[in-house]
Amino acid sequence: MLQLVRLTGALSLGAEAVAAGDIGAIGPYLNVLDRIDRYRRGAAPLQVYDKASRDRLFVKLNQIAARLLAETEPKPPPAEGGSPGAAAPETSEPRPLDSPASP
Repeated sequence: MLQLVRLTGALSLGAEAVAAGDIGAIGPYLNVLDRIDRYRRGAAPLQVYDKASRDRLFVKLNQIAARLLAETEPKPPPAEGGSPGAAAPETSEPRPLDSPASP
């Protein structure tokens, strides 16, 4: 990575010289480009995409698809004689508001 940073500065100097019309700067400019390509190939991590990676990806995709289907499926209508808010039976014991059983 340090070599890439160093060569980036040389690349900009070479590009300025070529843009100014210095024909002698073309060769060194191309050499810097070649070196940058070599270092970038070495610095790039190799990505492995094997069967286990595909399987993990399919599991994640299936979980997302199942969640989306569950969210888009129509809700069953409320039971007859009851209002939508009265789905849970009333108890005689008071529940705290932060209770997981509170609606």
